[in-house]
Amino acid sequence: MGDYVELSIAFSTPAAKIATLKEKITEYLVQNPHNWYPEAMLMVRAIENVNKLKMNLLFQHTMNFQKFAVKSLRRTELIIAVKQILEALEIDYSLLPQDVHLTGQK
Repeated sequence: MGDYVELSIAFSTPAAKIATLKEKITEYLVQNPHNWYPEAMLMVRAIENVNKLKMNLLFQHTMNFQKFAVKSLRRTELIIAVKQILEALEIDYSLLPQDVHLTGQK
C-alpha cells in the first residue's frame, strides 16, 4: 500500500543535503523491512514564495489499508524518524523575517 508525507524545507537547502536526506530515509526503511519496502521517492512538488520547497515523500507499507490503526502507528514512527533525520542534517524551514509597519492616529 502506497502512502506519502508532505514536508517543506528551506529553498536554500543545498542539493547535497537533500540527496543525503533521501539516503538516510532509505536507510531507515531498509532497517525496518517488516514495516516498509526499501524504495522511497522524494519529489519536489513546488517552490513557494521563492523561499520554500514543498516536497512529497512517497513510500510503501508492507501491509494493506485494512489495519488502519497499525498503519497510522507505523506512519507516525516514520514521520518522527524523518523529523530526527532533518534535525541531524540541520535542514529546517522557518518564515523569513517580515517588516512590520505600524500606523497610528494622532
